[in-house]
Amino acid sequence: MYRHPSTQGQGFGPRENSRKSFDIYSLGVVLVELASWQTIDKVLGIEVGRMRSAVRIREELLKKSRVQEVGSNMGEMYERATAKCLAGGTELGILETDDETSDAVAAKLSMAFYEDVVKKLGDVKI
Repeated sequence: MYRHPSTQGQGFGPRENSRKSFDIYSLGVVLVELASWQTIDKVLGIEVGRMRSAVRIREELLKKSRVQEVGSNMGEMYERATAKCLAGGTELGILETDDETSDAVAAKLSMAFYEDVVKKLGDVKI
């Protein structure tokens, strides 16, 4: 449930190699758990042995109502940072087709992650 759907080789396409954006997605899942003080299976009401597809889990986490629930528990900055992690791609300034191993793309992703997630989470006040 923590792994990005593209790493799980579901459907007809090949399983993708690890990418930085996939790790960022996993962080987003953990941020959702922290916001609700529950494991992700409980947040989504999923029985672990009967897990839905990773694509459907990601879609559920990205629903506006789910994202707003994170914000109501933790505040707007935390909500936006979490949503950026879960959405990835253009939300972090890269395309799904960009080669994250190239220096230019990696630098762009790192900067967007730092500005839009790390700094925002650092500004969250308890």
